[in-house]
Amino acid sequence: MYQIKKEKENIFIVIPEFNFEISYVDKIRELRHRLQEEIENVENPIIILDFKNISYIDSTGLGNILRMFELLKKKKGKLVITSLQMDVENIFKITTLDSLIPIFENVETALSELKFS
Repeated sequence: MYQIKKEKENIFIVIPEFNFEISYVDKIRELRHRLQEEIENVENPIIILDFKNISYIDSTGLGNILRMFELLKKKKGKLVITSLQMDVENIFKITTLDSLIPIFENVETALSELKFS
């Protein structure tokens, strides 16, 4: 129900195939724990969450994204999000998460921008 692609030693592209909402809380937690394992021994990890398949997000999903953000912050890493559909993007703006977590149009743009940061 999700893909994790290792782009480089410290860059992981994550493509969830389920909405980030309460009815998928077990899948969201499983994904979060798997990511924790993946980045455990990685310096300055970067996770690109590709939301191209996400049409809805609720407070459960937002909370789990914040947990991922905090985990990466502790490891001097970065969380970025790409391919937001309009309704989901509006939620990020309303909650001001877009000021904490960089949002890019697509994965390619994120990868190109991350090379220079």
